[in-house]
Amino acid sequence: MPTYTLINSNFNLSSKKQKVLAQGITKVHNVVTGANTYFAQVFFNQAKKNSHFMGGKKVKEPSLFLLGQIRAGRPKKLKIN
Repeated sequence: MPTYTLINSNFNLSSKKQKVLAQGITKVHNVVTGANTYFAQVFFNQAKKNSHFMGGKKVKEPSLFLLGQIRAGRPKKLKIN
């Protein structure tokens, strides 16, 4: 099952924005892979305050990260070109 995880740091994501992002990610997944939208799952996590570092220094700017995990090996005939 395709799984997408978003982590936001140093800002809040409203439920409305989460819904828009989840719908967009699901649509792109469907277009690119040809997989049914039903299977795409999206998780949202917020980094705890003062827990985001880059190069050993605390990041203070708002940041959003997306990690996508999908399986390989879909037969070519199932993919949309």
